[in-house]
Amino acid sequence: MSDEERDPVDRDINGLHFKVTSHVCPEQYDVFNGRGMPVGYVRLRHGQFRVDYPRCLEETLIHEDLEHDDGCFVSEERRAYWLGKAAEAIRARMKEGKR
Repeated sequence: MSDEERDPVDRDINGLHFKVTSHVCPEQYDVFNGRGMPVGYVRLRHGQFRVDYPRCLEETLIHEDLEHDDGCFVSEERRAYWLGKAAEAIRARMKEGKR
């Protein structure tokens, strides 16, 4: 895998903007809605994938052990899959609440 495939980049998923705040150890993102309001925090460190809403250490929506991923995703396919899961969880929570 090339460095370009390995390195995370900012991306839009399901109407949410994922802004890279750390590239590795942890791979980390702040997530914003279409109005630029924070609606999520995503982090992969020591094989632990976590999605919090709306900010870090507030409400945890996902906490999973990822066997093959440590401080960053091992492939773009895995990154896309797990960030997609994060977007789904954040969107579902947004429908329930305030953002």
